[in-house]
Amino acid sequence: MLRSIYDIKTVTAELDHAEGLNFGPDGNCYAGGEDGQLYRISPGGEVSSYGQTRGGIGGVCLDASGNLYACSYGTASVEKVSPDGSVTSHSAGTTDIPAVDPNYPVFDAEGFLYYSDSGDYYRPSGRLFAVRPDGATMHIFGSHLQYPNGLAIDPSDSWLYVVQSTAHNLIRFPLLGEGRVGEPETYVRLPGVVPDGIAFAENGSIYVACYSPDIILRVLPDRRVETVVQDLGSDVLNRPTNVAFQPGTTNLWFVNFGGHSMRYVDVDEHGAPLHFPPDEPNEEPR
Repeated sequence: MLRSIYDIKTVTAELDHAEGLNFGPDGNCYAGGEDGQLYRISPGGEVSSYGQTRGGIGGVCLDASGNLYACSYGTASVEKVSPDGSVTSHSAGTTDIPAVDPNYPVFDAEGFLYYSDSGDYYRPSGRLFAVRPDGATMHIFGSHLQYPNGLAIDPSDSWLYVVQSTAHNLIRFPLLGEGRVGEPETYVRLPGVVPDGIAFAENGSIYVACYSPDIILRVLPDRRVETVVQDLGSDVLNRPTNVAFQPGTTNLWFVNFGGHSMRYVDVDEHGAPLHFPPDEPNEEPR
């Protein structure tokens, strides 16, 4: 699986320190900048604006109507951005437990939106929230996770996988339905790296972008870990954060938080399909 940095292709170098990326039902890629900009990037690399939010953006995901859900560390909320550019607060935690540092969102097959709330980088204080299809937010786990970051749901829709950046591992929670999760288990330890974002291949392999060092890993279904590509010079990979598969291809896209570029590498396998639930009304901040 080892790739050279010469195998990496550039999509665009016009982004403002993007951290999260994801594909929508229209086949375009979406990402957010550190000043709240939202970008739409075509498969050919054309960049256009998809709106402006009120704070720096972490991870993003979309529903079937093209509404974008952006984890905003600038406003401590998940913001919903409609195709017409209007922005509303979709979730800010619960009344009793407000969100501190929303980081990454993902939809399940039932239309529940899970998101990580990373908390303090140096003190275990992270949580998981889930937003019901009717817009109500639930606190579903913990106040002691170690900087929960990227999320992904496995191809069988049975597990929610969570990166713990400062624990240097990947944990997973059984999905119990209706936004509920069971007790977590450690799936794989990743010593020596700071994992950030993850994406599933169809066969169950997990691709992991690491903020440090500049490396992308693959966790095989038998839990063996191998290197996909590493950049010792931090030129082509520069603080890679999130990864996502371009639909219908074997291209794994990633963004460099340490620069302005979005790139991809062909990994010879397709990504697992994402969930794009129908839009549900949610007019009041939660």
